[in-house]
Amino acid sequence: MRIKNTKCGIVTIPQKDKSKGQNSDLHLYISYKIENDKEYLAYALQCQHVAGIGPTHGSINFNLDKMPKFEQNAFIEFEDLMEVVIHEITHVLGFSDHDMSKWILPKGTTHAFVTTKIKEVNTVLLKTPNVLKFAREYFGCSILEGMPLQHLGGEDSVKFSLAKHNYPKRIYEYIYIIYLGPFQWFYNESSKRHRLLC
Repeated sequence: MRIKNTKCGIVTIPQKDKSKGQNSDLHLYISYKIENDKEYLAYALQCQHVAGIGPTHGSINFNLDKMPKFEQNAFIEFEDLMEVVIHEITHVLGFSDHDMSKWILPKGTTHAFVTTKIKEVNTVLLKTPNVLKFAREYFGCSILEGMPLQHLGGEDSVKFSLAKHNYPKRIYEYIYIIYLGPFQWFYNESSKRHRLLC
């Protein structure tokens, strides 16, 4: 797929990606900065979204100043870095306030979000069918309305991530996997429904 933009994040798009394109469902540009005055470890963005297909190009930028200094064979640190990478890829794939309105159910209806007050703070809850089913089973609460999205932090993080609570670390991984599993972008071709990303 070719990209129409000249830049993706801080990366200047190579001419071959604009003229010929890459043979990939999702093409990621990886970049880095060294910013000791910034608090982010990494951030991601969609650079191209094609209606009916979904994201085709995205960017992940790392702040090397905030990256842990890896020891040789440090499995735990590598696992932590992989979690950051997977987390950022979910943003490219549409887990962001900007892109959630593009999510559709196979029946063609828009995914539902609900805003409710939790401890006097307006909180947006993610309630896609599979996330809601998992969360209700996980917490043993059949009336759970959804998983809260982050409502604190700068404008770049609010509603872009699941809220950070004292849940076991694995629940976030499960929710992201469930979100990505039956992926949200679909299109029709010859009266058949094809899942593009899975």
